[in-house]
Amino acid sequence: MPISKALRPALEEALAAAAAKPENPYGVLFYSTKRKTLITTNSVSRQYKWVLREAGIEERGAHSLRHTFATRCIESGVPAVVLKNWLGHSDIHMTLDIYADVFKEMHNDAIEKLDRYMGRE
Repeated sequence: MPISKALRPALEEALAAAAAKPENPYGVLFYSTKRKTLITTNSVSRQYKWVLREAGIEERGAHSLRHTFATRCIESGVPAVVLKNWLGHSDIHMTLDIYADVFKEMHNDAIEKLDRYMGRE
């Protein structure tokens, strides 16, 4: 998956810091130096739930982060076929069905873009 230009420096810095730690034999971000193991998806989910509880935020599961990312991509104009590939959907219909409400909200913006393109606005 491509990384945004705004996020790339922070990720590169974090990866360099992880790689520099001798107690992190894999040089990856998701490694527990305390337990000396890779951090699992379940561990990330537990930590995410804990952070939400501590912050007083309603828990919706870690998958909500993926949904938020996809929604913001659509709102920013990422084409559905590109988003399909980024999310790993095997069929474009899955992407379109799951995010149909977001695409529907974009209807008025699309008409305005078409009007501008056609020279009617």
